[in-house]
Formats: sequence, structure tokens, C-alpha cells
Amino acid sequence: MKLYEDLKALGYDSHVEFDLGKVPHLDYYTGIIFSGYVSGIGTSVLSGGRYDQLLKKLGRDLPAVGFGVKLDILLDALQSEEKPVRKLYYKPDQIVDALRRAKEMRKEGPVELVPEEAGK
Repeated sequence: MKLYEDLKALGYDSHVEFDLGKVPHLDYYTGIIFSGYVSGIGTSVLSGGRYDQLLKKLGRDLPAVGFGVKLDILLDALQSEEKPVRKLYYKPDQIVDALRRAKEMRKEGPVELVPEEAGK
């Protein structure tokens, strides 16, 4: 599975679990469904999945993936201390390396990934 291999290459494999018994609560999901959790919070802070047929009902037959974030729960989990956001510029073909570097940088505070434009 490409997604898992990419997550593993980034060092996130220990944070991923597969629950093959998870059943979607909404009938428009057509593939993978997922939930996201934050340490110390007893419920998911985001959920979503694949829903290829939903947009067809709205007049556009396109594949889609989406998710919703439970901001009230997530905000409660965030620390009140704000740190400045550092920018990490990267070439688009080096996104995996940039994500690795950002992971290390986030140990010291928030990081924004910014793709470099071609020719810069």
C-alpha cells in the first residue's frame, strides 16, 4: 500500500493502525475511512474518507477524499503557549525529505512547509 509505505518512509508507521472492522456511519463513503487522534484525548479529532459517488449526486462525477476536523476538541488539546512559525522551503520533488526535516524541526515548535517555485 503506497500510503503506508510513504508514512513509513517518513517515520510515522508507529502512529498508524488499521482497523478493518471500522464501519462508516454515512452511506456515501466508497473506500477507505479514517480517524485521527491526539495523545491524551479520548476521542478522534478528525475523521473522513473516500467518497467517489457523492459529487456525482451534486452534478460533478469526480473522485474525492475529505475529512472534517473537530476544532473544539483539538483546540482544547493544544498548548496555550504560542511559538513563532518557522518556514521550511522545499523543491516539489523533494516533499518526503522536507516532511522528514519538518518532523525534526517541530520538536522545537511549529513549521510551515512552503514549496519553492520553479526557477527559484
